[in-house]
Amino acid sequence: MSAPPAAGTRSAPNGMTDEEYRFEPPVSRVLKLFGLTVPALVILLLMYIGLTEHVFGLSYVVNRQMGRSFRRSLRVSYLLASSVAAGLCHAVLLSRCALDGLEGVDSPLCPEVLLGERRCLAPSSMACLVAVLALWVERIVAPALDMWGQGPYQRGPTARAIQASAVAVVWFCMAEQQLGAVLLLCMLSARRALALFPRCSKGYGIMMKLYTVLHMSRVLAYRCPGSRRLAVATTTAMLGL
Repeated sequence: MSAPPAAGTRSAPNGMTDEEYRFEPPVSRVLKLFGLTVPALVILLLMYIGLTEHVFGLSYVVNRQMGRSFRRSLRVSYLLASSVAAGLCHAVLLSRCALDGLEGVDSPLCPEVLLGERRCLAPSSMACLVAVLALWVERIVAPALDMWGQGPYQRGPTARAIQASAVAVVWFCMAEQQLGAVLLLCMLSARRALALFPRCSKGYGIMMKLYTVLHMSRVLAYRCPGSRRLAVATTTAMLGL
């Protein structure tokens, strides 16, 4: 039996003493935070799916009040800015997580998952927050600037459910340090980075989906380490994008 905590020491909410919590690595705290915030994220995503276009009716009013040329200029500016930002995010994820994870491994289908290291966790965590924020921002910006139907900018409950499910799976994979988090974040950022190049986006998406399916097959066959249920969930979310 474990000894009771010494007098004068308090216990942290997760059962650790203050001394143990103080020396817990920051990376471990961030990963635990993803697990703790899953219920709040699910509620937020259910609200995102359930809210209809009528709630964002002001964006359609703004759309009608803007001139056509002015609206086109704003749309192109927004798409260019978001593409550049998403491209930088994608490049950082590849350099810090995906490519570094291939060093010293026998098969490229079983890369090392580097989410337990700060160099990979920092950009991945930031990309997770941006992915959630982008869902809500685009509910306002897309109708105002007539961006529906361009790349990842789709409307309707089915499209919202696909986007929300991908973000939810990312959150689950982050909490359990699974490769699916990096794969889905790369896919989500690439879709926005290549929004102005639909053919390139489609080709890159096919390669990402093929890689995810092959990785899932190796995980299910116990030839790669990882969670089988999250590998299947990642593949399902990836194929829907």
